[in-house]
Amino acid sequence: MSSLRIVTFRYSAATALLVGSLAASGCGSSSSNPSGGPVTGALDTHCKNADGTKKIQEIGMCMSGAAALTAADAEVAPSGDDGGAEAGAEAGAEAGESTDAAEPEGGGGSDYGETLYNSEGDDDDCKYHVKFSVTAVRKGDSATFTVTVTRLSDNKPATGSMRTEAEVFLTEIHPSPSAGTASETGTGTGVYVMGPVKFDMSGRWTVRFHFFDNCQDAEDSPHGHAAFYIDVP
Repeated sequence: MSSLRIVTFRYSAATALLVGSLAASGCGSSSSNPSGGPVTGALDTHCKNADGTKKIQEIGMCMSGAAALTAADAEVAPSGDDGGAEAGAEAGAEAGESTDAAEPEGGGGSDYGETLYNSEGDDDDCKYHVKFSVTAVRKGDSATFTVTVTRLSDNKPATGSMRTEAEVFLTEIHPSPSAGTASETGTGTGVYVMGPVKFDMSGRWTVRFHFFDNCQDAEDSPHGHAAFYIDVP
């Protein structure tokens, strides 16, 4: 009788441990909410020359759209000549079109380079090196990006961007409902915090960072942009 009780107890204890383990495992699986983030893939090499040297675009002065318009007017519009003024207005309009930040960029695919994998790479024009970290990325939640930008020409912080933005979209017709705001963490740091960025659907998103977006997007302008893939579970 005593032996039977002992055997029964041992069996019950083992069963309880097994059931408890399975229950805990089941609860963990059902309540898990995995986080996404940067997509692992090929390293960025678009700013590397065939001989292995670095392709670097030197950075000039910031010219705003208004400044470019004024310069175009002054160059082509003789004083007291109505015809010249009309020509100046037309040239100014052309300059305005090339610097209008409200116009959708990348419409023809020519304004931007390839979207990058991983969490760092060079900007489209080989002016900056961009790397970032991001808080938990989940459907329906908001995330914050911390982006470090350094100039390729001297490896110093790209500080002082007066207009820094995140362009976030799942498809061309599905942007993020909120891309938040951006600001430099401190003078001279070249570290910009962007958010909150909300991902309202699962899928592979694109996050394009814009720096010095108040400057004309010319070859040697401080204006720069780099895009990365972000997976949202």
